[in-house]
Amino acid sequence: FHCSELSTGVDKPSSGRGELPNIFQRKGKVSFLRQRQPISKAQRRLIREHFPKFGITLRFNETIPLPKSWTTENRRVILEIGIGNGDNLVHHINSPNHKYINLDNKRQQSGSENEDGTPVFIGVEVYRPGIANCLGSLSRCNVSEDQVRLIRAEASTVIQQLPNACLDEVWLLFPDPWVEEHSFHRRLVQVDFMRLLAQKMKDSTDSSFHLATDVKSYADYARDVVSKITEWKEVRVGVNEPPPWRAGFITQYERKGIEEGRDIHDVTFNLKM
Repeated sequence: FHCSELSTGVDKPSSGRGELPNIFQRKGKVSFLRQRQPISKAQRRLIREHFPKFGITLRFNETIPLPKSWTTENRRVILEIGIGNGDNLVHHINSPNHKYINLDNKRQQSGSENEDGTPVFIGVEVYRPGIANCLGSLSRCNVSEDQVRLIRAEASTVIQQLPNACLDEVWLLFPDPWVEEHSFHRRLVQVDFMRLLAQKMKDSTDSSFHLATDVKSYADYARDVVSKITEWKEVRVGVNEPPPWRAGFITQYERKGIEEGRDIHDVTFNLKM
């Protein structure tokens, strides 16, 4: 780019040596592949210098504090789960075309957004190198701290500790697919997760959850999960036809899927009112 799952979570205080707080993840099943990723001195420095500005540290059984301006200015809050190195996140923060992400024409014309219509973002990632690289990108692009917050924790922990009715959109782009049938229960999209997520969405039919994947069985699985609950409705399914807001950027895993000849499935669900 260029500059133009359910448990309570705990973060311990940072050591002050470029370390992110340890996260307590739920024992047993998780929705991501456990990996040991080395972190360089430069990445530690990025965390030490920039996480205090852009990061949020989870505290045991406490609601995650979001900037007050996000509420007072009625900002559109978008949560991206699994940001990796933050390329997609930073792209959308800096995109000149993101003013009304995922809003229909009627709402765009009504001017019902905050004054400038600029969304704000929460990025969630479990891996320290990814958080560090994203912090570096935010710094290089001179992103304001009012535009984004990063959280290093498992997604379901974050969802549980977010305030109710605080999110407008949630993006789950190319998650670990867990393609073996005996591993389907590890997929993030589950009935309990989607019901909890519904509580965190603002009371609006524009509130949405978007899944993009290059694994058809994941898209089908998610659609089946949502069909079993009353909180969500399916509003869009596309194969190799991303929604307009996603068409301008290809993620690392999306590119890999395309290069290996797999179809890209985009599914959007809106909150039922």
